[in-house]
Amino acid sequence: MFRTKTCGELRLSDVGSQVTLSGWVQRVRKMGGMAFLDLRDRYGITQIVFDNSSDAALTDAANHLGREYVVQVTGTVAERTSKNPHLPTGDIEIIAGALRVLNPSEVPPFTIEDESDGGDDLRMRYRYLDLRRNPVRRNLELRHRMTMEVRRYLPDRPLVSVSFGISEPGPDCPLLSPADIDLVLVPAVCYDRQGYRLGFGGGYYDRWLEHFAGFRVGLCRSAVLQNRVPTQTHDARVDVLITETESLSF
Repeated sequence: MFRTKTCGELRLSDVGSQVTLSGWVQRVRKMGGMAFLDLRDRYGITQIVFDNSSDAALTDAANHLGREYVVQVTGTVAERTSKNPHLPTGDIEIIAGALRVLNPSEVPPFTIEDESDGGDDLRMRYRYLDLRRNPVRRNLELRHRMTMEVRRYLPDRPLVSVSFGISEPGPDCPLLSPADIDLVLVPAVCYDRQGYRLGFGGGYYDRWLEHFAGFRVGLCRSAVLQNRVPTQTHDARVDVLITETESLSF
């Protein structure tokens, strides 16, 4: 078992319990004969305490951990003497009894922080690292909640959820050359989906909800050659074909 709790759920009511946490190393602080590890997963951060007087080898191992190492820690939940009001888990800490490195990591090219020192191009190049930052996580969770609300709304309404293609060239977007297609298969923001909508409505359906993806304006072949990755955005729209006697209410 990799974990019994997440890094964001322990509270004062858990003091005294034995837990196993797994996550990414946010930072390690060395203070005298002690080491303090901030362990992070998508649910939050928990402080892990290593005491040299209790286990010198374990504390030494903690001192050699690097940022973004994936580790597993087993220990006892204790109340913190110096609480952190800015964290939901700021009232407790874990007194470490065992440490296991699940996967080491090279030094990341930018800090995994809310205010990162990496620019847009660097974070898009290493998107899998950028996804670990709280602002990106919150955006993904917001999109998830929005999508779930739409899905809950639809069953009682005469709307059909569809997704049209996004690779139809518009009048201002010439077809990509074979050389371009060899490099990247990315739809442009100016590609037009109106033809799909007209065919769908004329084919049978009078009301539908469309979820579609768009990409940052300005993506071009030269940007791809420079290892720049487009940022994807998601939108939703409702289309209705109206007859002379219909109203817009659902």
